[in-house]
Amino acid sequence: MSNSSNTPGWLTPLGAEPAYDAALDALLAGWIAGVSALAQEAIVAQAQVLSGLPEVENSCTFAVTEIGRDLNPAFTKQGNESASLRRGETLSCCLTFRGPQGQQLAARFLDGVLVSQNQAQLQALGFTFGGHEALKCVFETINNQPAKRYDVTLRLFRTVVREYGVMPLTQAPVIFFTGE
Repeated sequence: MSNSSNTPGWLTPLGAEPAYDAALDALLAGWIAGVSALAQEAIVAQAQVLSGLPEVENSCTFAVTEIGRDLNPAFTKQGNESASLRRGETLSCCLTFRGPQGQQLAARFLDGVLVSQNQAQLQALGFTFGGHEALKCVFETINNQPAKRYDVTLRLFRTVVREYGVMPLTQAPVIFFTGE
């Protein structure tokens, strides 16, 4: 395997990767806790729910359900040893608020994401708020008891950057065909 365009072979990213999986969940959980005013232990990634819902009265579970990627990445910052690939992503996140104040918490969260100071904090994490769908009430049964939950899907935008060992084209042999 090659990791430079000096030699033939596959190129893989150099350096740190953008946040995905557990690292992405941790960033989003902190953001949700900050805007909703729920305690950090009341916010759980949907992938962790299999071990049980949070043992608190009011809670929020969430999941990144879709990652849309733009079809036109750009190579930028061409250096002597590498070039950066920049690509925009749209993350669809489903949030579920449960508990006696679930509807109130969901509405508070949706108002809170529009506050400019909260948007600045989100941008510091590398995301931009892109809107949300309607808040939906869903009836479910938990431990043989009827319950309501409130679901909302929102969109976040971010730019991911990966560094590749693409060398600059500084000298190239040029052959002119004169037809003679």
